[in-house]
Amino acid sequence: MNMRTMVLGGVAVLALFVGACSDSEAEKQRALENGNRYLDEKKYAEAIVEYQNAVRADPRFGEARKKLADAYGYAGNHEAAFAAQIRAADLLPEDVDAQIKAAMYLLLARQFGDAKTRVQQALARDPKNTQGYLILGNALAGLSDLGGAIAQIEQAIAIDPTSAGSYATLGEFKLADGDRSMARAAYEKAVSVDPKSVPARVALGTFQWGIGSPAAAEVSFKGALAIDPKHL
Repeated sequence: MNMRTMVLGGVAVLALFVGACSDSEAEKQRALENGNRYLDEKKYAEAIVEYQNAVRADPRFGEARKKLADAYGYAGNHEAAFAAQIRAADLLPEDVDAQIKAAMYLLLARQFGDAKTRVQQALARDPKNTQGYLILGNALAGLSDLGGAIAQIEQAIAIDPTSAGSYATLGEFKLADGDRSMARAAYEKAVSVDPKSVPARVALGTFQWGIGSPAAAEVSFKGALAIDPKHL
């Protein structure tokens, strides 16, 4: 075989390789777009199939794995969603949303140390992410660092003082720390900043019930039911 034949043969192989890569790229993008369309239509089973096709075409396709996790979550398959989200976060280290979602799953799985590490990575990139501080606070509480947990929730409130959820969480931690007065103030503030928040009113009512004020708790629970009569 002469040199010219060898070169031509190599070019042919390279052309086939580039063509295969191009086909794979088109296939994964097409599957991602199809999955996104099905997800928008709330056809979660179909979306899962398409996202799986995208991942099969490119196992390192982080965006498809992230969307696959969302589809699994909406479909109620939380175990699969957990695995897909962790993998997506590994593949997308710069994606704050991917890290936050992974940290949330780790928190729900009571893997507090891993949740803390993940969310700290996200906060390093987005220091004003209030959800990140809430997750970090809960992770620290799970690690028995109640003082650190309270500090993180207070940081979230400093960034966004209009979040009823942050005040309710602060009330929970203050109560766990034995400070009923500050806990009451935090729960009442949660209702004050968002009077239409059913969770805030339920949290306040639960606190009032727990400290032996059933009449006040009744008012809070009735207020919640007035907003949402079907709230269990």
